[in-house]
Amino acid sequence: MTQFYPYRRRKGRKLCICMLFCMSVALTNRFFNLLTEHSYNLAVVETMYHRKASTDNAEKDSFHIIPRDNEEHIFNNTLRPRVFETWTAPLPCFPAESTWDRQSVQQTPTQQGFLFVKPYKCASSTVAGVQIRMAQQLAQRQYKFSMCQARFTHGPQPFPAHTLYADRSSTRSFLWTVLREPTARAVSGFFHFRVSKRNDSIANFQRSLLQPDPQAKRDYYLQSLYLNQQFNRNIHDPIQVAQEILQEYNFIGITERLDESLVVLMLLLQLPMSDILYVPAKQSGASYDSNGKYRKCNFLQPSILTPDMQAFLESDDWYNEIKYDLMLYNAANRSLDLTIDQLGRDHVQEQVQRFRQAQQSVRERCHPVLPCDDAGNFRPDADCLWKDSACGMMCLDKVATELDLWGDYYDPTVLAS
Repeated sequence: MTQFYPYRRRKGRKLCICMLFCMSVALTNRFFNLLTEHSYNLAVVETMYHRKASTDNAEKDSFHIIPRDNEEHIFNNTLRPRVFETWTAPLPCFPAESTWDRQSVQQTPTQQGFLFVKPYKCASSTVAGVQIRMAQQLAQRQYKFSMCQARFTHGPQPFPAHTLYADRSSTRSFLWTVLREPTARAVSGFFHFRVSKRNDSIANFQRSLLQPDPQAKRDYYLQSLYLNQQFNRNIHDPIQVAQEILQEYNFIGITERLDESLVVLMLLLQLPMSDILYVPAKQSGASYDSNGKYRKCNFLQPSILTPDMQAFLESDDWYNEIKYDLMLYNAANRSLDLTIDQLGRDHVQEQVQRFRQAQQSVRERCHPVLPCDDAGNFRPDADCLWKDSACGMMCLDKVATELDLWGDYYDPTVLAS
């Protein structure tokens, strides 16, 4: 009978094929949902995207997809995330050099103290201000001297961690840094150093990102952060080096999660919230920047990508430049999650909310004189302890007092009155 109805047979086959296809899609989606339900797998998902980050508002980050040809590299990521441990020994606060705020001192190797590796274009000037505030507040609060020994500059390039901290004592120093998504960091670096400060053309974007450069180069994080040797991809195993970095640092924060990172740092060191308050090094709306060296200010061009630039950032050539940095970034991001879980996620989120409320008060109350004003004029009377870092410290103290952020420690505004 069916031979007289070939159309029905063909129609039946099509229906079967359609049903099988739909079932396959449904099962695939379900598998992917299961894969991403637990935060452990977020690192896998996040690595499938280059993240263009805004340090002003992490919630506004956008994503663009890495070519599918690179997915085999992603899922072969063998880095193991870790929990950053709470510091239980006496804090490594030793009297700072009398000239601690000189560049020559900051470029001097040391074995002890609070050690911050300051990567380019990772909100690191702002974070360096937190490092300075912690070192100052802790010294004056507990040890009765003015400043703990600390390092907080970019350091000698291209191997600052190896140059400054290769011989550091793990029991007498706290070593930390912050990482930003590698593509976002490199793009920001190009517009900051090349376009804004050297008047380079955006036509040189690809050439600039592929050439050796202290601010934007292949394996930037591995070269900057590795302690043991001067990293070379042709000699060392990049994955092993990235794993060693993750294990050797006492803490690695994430620029796109700066509030969470600073709160976790506070909890690991068991500090009061007053110690991590900050005024951003680059105020919202500010258009100028100065490193203080030539007492002049540079207009900062916004980072605007053309279609050709975007296409390059999605290419295999660019992925090859950042793939190991991307592995380290995602493992550090996952390690932050694991540490939050260890500390108690509800407790951490409660402290993050409290910190954000405090920072809102800082934005409303604190308007210190920065090295560059909105008109591009250099201000020698800037209210900062180091270039454009650690600004408005007295105002931060007042906010901490009003909001009762000193914990069980003394309030310097009360003692001064």
